[in-house]
Amino acid sequence: MRLKRRWLAIPLIVPALPLLWEGYFLAGAALSPFSWRERDWNDDGHTSYDEFRYGIDLGKQPAECAPGPPGTEYFMLKDGLPYKVDCARVWSGSPDPRW
Repeated sequence: MRLKRRWLAIPLIVPALPLLWEGYFLAGAALSPFSWRERDWNDDGHTSYDEFRYGIDLGKQPAECAPGPPGTEYFMLKDGLPYKVDCARVWSGSPDPRW
């Protein structure tokens, strides 16, 4: 009888695993320090689901923008390579690059 219960639980557990995995990414994206406007990585005026999730892997720091105020550089957290430099958004001066 115990074996039969285990086999009945498998159809419930297997579909739940991708949902838990996606929930993990959504929680990480929701807790990231980027505003909705900053998450619009392709600057089309709309933050898509993929752009929302992509913010998990990015950090930000001040960037030098020739003549003018410093901007913001977005970089990959895994290797530190720059992703995007935005001279329109002014750096707030926070010492934490993940503000």
